[in-house]
Amino acid sequence: NYIINRSSGYATNLNVNSEYEDDYDSSAGSAAAAYAMIENLSSRSIIGTITSDEAVMRASNSSSATRKTPMVKGIQDYIVNESTSYYKFRYGGWTLKSNVSISEGTLPDNVITKVSGTRTDDATTIRWNMPVGAMHTITEMVEGMFKSITYKQDGTDAVYTLYTKKERYLFGYEVRYTGGVLEIEFNHPLSIQSGSKPLTGKVIHLDSGHGGSDPGATGPLGAEGPREADLNMYAMLQLKEKLEALGATIVTSNTDVNKTTSQTEREQSVKSSGADIGISIHHNSVDTSVNVSNVKGTETLYSQPLSRRLADTIQKNLVSNVNTSDRGIKYQSLYMCRFREMPTVLIELGFITNPYEYESLASRAYIDKEIDGIVDGIVEYMSY
Repeated sequence: NYIINRSSGYATNLNVNSEYEDDYDSSAGSAAAAYAMIENLSSRSIIGTITSDEAVMRASNSSSATRKTPMVKGIQDYIVNESTSYYKFRYGGWTLKSNVSISEGTLPDNVITKVSGTRTDDATTIRWNMPVGAMHTITEMVEGMFKSITYKQDGTDAVYTLYTKKERYLFGYEVRYTGGVLEIEFNHPLSIQSGSKPLTGKVIHLDSGHGGSDPGATGPLGAEGPREADLNMYAMLQLKEKLEALGATIVTSNTDVNKTTSQTEREQSVKSSGADIGISIHHNSVDTSVNVSNVKGTETLYSQPLSRRLADTIQKNLVSNVNTSDRGIKYQSLYMCRFREMPTVLIELGFITNPYEYESLASRAYIDKEIDGIVDGIVEYMSY
């Protein structure tokens, strides 16, 4: 089941002028700004309105802090604290000031006047009619589109619990607040076709890490041998070929290892792809200050709860197929895995800095086994 919390809020507009200078936030992928501080904040009722669909709430006022939840344009809450470049909301997290317009006023209770739902071939949509867009969090629970929905009042929050038909049964969602309606659209479960092309109709986004001016990690042969970007690209292209053979439509963020692809370009590629899942291919490395021969194995990383099952399924099949050391699946706040629109994972195929593992990682026969494991994982995931 999935918990949706909402708080209350309403505000009138108030323009506040400020001077700022650029302060690059590499994690957010945009220029942050050092804004003027709000005078007497503790004694004033200042409301923040999110102005960008790219906003992220973080656990603290730092670009490296853990992401708590994405935020969508139009939602509002009180601002209770600030730093040079961040506001903190009453809801409990921080976001860049560049994502927020501020106003002064008093928040009335935010009353949900109606809850309705619609179903199409692709998605189930639940709509909450409410006067103000509210801060919200969607958290996947271990039980587990929906069997039922329940409601309870928790202090000032209305909590709706949506019970899924199976455990970890979330395949992506979008949140919108327009015209007094908070709308969450859930993607429907994936399914595969019978026959030789089981992935017909499925769209998969593939990303090859590094490239161009950023070659990634270097192996024991240095520039004389394949570097991380080379191995990433070769593996991704092999994966693309095998998935297409099974009927999938593939969208890639890059296919030329000599071209530099920015984080912003990669993100835009994922968001515009309409993909059912996204996979980013990488190879791991460690600092040479440690015994590199002792650090080896494969791991799969995810950044959203909805992506955990995809990570787990791919990791299991990949490790089984190549008989590599299993480093498991891990949560990490990653630029290429933060999407809520679809499950996305980043696969670390092995340690390029380990001379013994490097020999395998650069072998076409070994790469074929890796790709077969990933493909098996994707097919199993979509057959759930």
